[in-house]
Amino acid sequence: MSTIPESQQALELEIAKLEQDLASLKRRRNALSAISQLPTELMHRIFHLSIRYPDEARGRDWTPLLNLEDTRRSISHVSHDWRTIALEWPKLWSEIHIKNTPKVEYLDLIRERARGIPLSLMTHWITHSTVPAVRHVFQTEGARLKSVALLDPVSVLRDLLPELKACSNTIEFLELDNLASHPLSPPDLTETDALYNFPKLRHLRISAWETLVLPPLSSNSTSLTSLELFFLRFPSTRVTDALFGTLRNVAHHLSSLTLSFMLPSNLQSGSLTTAGMLPIEMPCIKDISLISNRQDILPALSSVLLVPSSVRRVLIAARQGGSSQDVSSSLQHICTNIPSPKFLQLNHRFAPGDGTYSMCTYALKATPLNPQNAVGLNPDNVTIRLLPSPYPHAFPASLVNPDGWLFSALLRIVLTCPSPAPFWKALALVPTLEVIEHLITHSDDAFCRTLEEAVEADQVGLAEDGKCFPALVAIGTTFHRKDLSWDVEYAERLAIALLHKLRRKGTPYFAWLDFYGCRSHIDADTLRLLFSVSREVWWTVATP
Repeated sequence: MSTIPESQQALELEIAKLEQDLASLKRRRNALSAISQLPTELMHRIFHLSIRYPDEARGRDWTPLLNLEDTRRSISHVSHDWRTIALEWPKLWSEIHIKNTPKVEYLDLIRERARGIPLSLMTHWITHSTVPAVRHVFQTEGARLKSVALLDPVSVLRDLLPELKACSNTIEFLELDNLASHPLSPPDLTETDALYNFPKLRHLRISAWETLVLPPLSSNSTSLTSLELFFLRFPSTRVTDALFGTLRNVAHHLSSLTLSFMLPSNLQSGSLTTAGMLPIEMPCIKDISLISNRQDILPALSSVLLVPSSVRRVLIAARQGGSSQDVSSSLQHICTNIPSPKFLQLNHRFAPGDGTYSMCTYALKATPLNPQNAVGLNPDNVTIRLLPSPYPHAFPASLVNPDGWLFSALLRIVLTCPSPAPFWKALALVPTLEVIEHLITHSDDAFCRTLEEAVEADQVGLAEDGKCFPALVAIGTTFHRKDLSWDVEYAERLAIALLHKLRRKGTPYFAWLDFYGCRSHIDADTLRLLFSVSREVWWTVATP
């Protein structure tokens, strides 16, 4: 007779066999699903997009997610087919992320799955206890590491800096970011650090490590194409001298440059010494960004950096503490070889969360529909918010010079926040300006008032008469008020002022009038009045 344990064992074996058969049947069923019919190459692309996202601003096409390990684990647990494809695709395992204290065996397993392809390493907020694991990767894969991003406190960065020497001959992308740095904390100037030589380095990004000296010969002048330096405190003269020496060394092959000085206003003072410095010609530069919240830094940088007319994008951003005079003078310095723009957009941005504001300018050689010919002077695409009054970054009317570089060929201007009457009066003298798009927050708008005053003073006419907006043929108006009740009244005022202005030109003279963000429905009489001025009229009522 069989005993009870033997019977249980037989049942267990039968259950295991049935479970194995069930798993096999489920795999066969899953293999018939649409997702399982996709080619392996397409699955690879899906995996790639799930673990990386576009990040051209950091000098590389894609940046890995910080939760990469969780994402890879999720991918490999979707199905048997997905797991097989994931484990057999080396590129999925070519990124090594170290956040906590991983086991060396796990790191070796990732390296093994990546087979022989180049590796990338990223550390994020690690401690000194994790340094041995990072050191292990440097020592075992010094010949395969192409990209290294160390996002850690400066004390950890100092521990890891000597270890980079083991793979300095292969690294092409290097990012060093002092995550623990805070602009209000006292600077740590007890040590001075120096970067090693990286002969194959193509992209270098250093953030908030103000004691790191960048020797002019730390990179091959023909290999480095992208350089990004972000300062949260004012660096020493030794650091800035080395910076300009490096720029001069790599200038002839550099295609992308970002220099940011976002300094605390209440703890430090300092200035960049560029007087008497020879200009640094940058014939291959395509993208250059200069950002600061301190007066005089932007003009100092732009006075020594010469960009060619072939540049695609130039960013000049004055954040809180900077000035619009700095923006204007920097534009004229750095864009000496660039044709005057035909399109200009002035943005005043305010972040209610931290109370900071910035002024940025976006200028194009041609129309906005042709970005290939664009020189942008604008930081990023963010939501535009109105500044609290008074506007600290109002563009000075004295800088709106019809003969100056920024306005001499201007055809179209876009203003994303209200501008004062002196600005409009100065802009009215630009003889080429055809299109104005602006924002209105009050019924007594400075632009409309400028037109009415010009009509009353008989200051309307042709360009050679020095009159008010002589070439203007199109106006775009955006109302920015939820409690708007005067939009129709404003349109009538504008139309009457334009009728008086155009009395010698015949009507309808304007190409178009556009009113956006309206709250009222326009009546027939007002619409006829507008059409007596313009051949096309748009009246867009905002949705509740």
